[in-house]
Amino acid sequence: MMSVSLARRGGVPDELLPEVRLAVGEAASRAVLVHARIGSDAPVRLTFVEDDRGYEVRIHDDGSVADVPEAPDTGLPSMSPDDAEAGLPPELALALIDGMTDHLSVSEDPIGGTLVVLRWQR
Repeated sequence: MMSVSLARRGGVPDELLPEVRLAVGEAASRAVLVHARIGSDAPVRLTFVEDDRGYEVRIHDDGSVADVPEAPDTGLPSMSPDDAEAGLPPELALALIDGMTDHLSVSEDPIGGTLVVLRWQR
């Protein structure tokens, strides 16, 4: 709810707010899944930025960029029952998020871990 409220205040058109909610939720879920897979009990950190270019959400996790899988080219990746209960596999979550944002990037976080950035233009 906070991401949608801030997106609205940041000038994101109302018709895109459901996509903001879903994309931020999927990105945060993906980060939690990464933490579970690597055994990290540190919190996932979200930073919200509003500027003259639009609205941005940065999701920081303790995973390594080298461990971020590429989105599959064809078909869906296989999922175990545990994966299905935990949410989308990371590679599928990133592909879904990419389709709902104006910009998606995944990079090394300067403070360690991975930084996923979602951006919507005004």
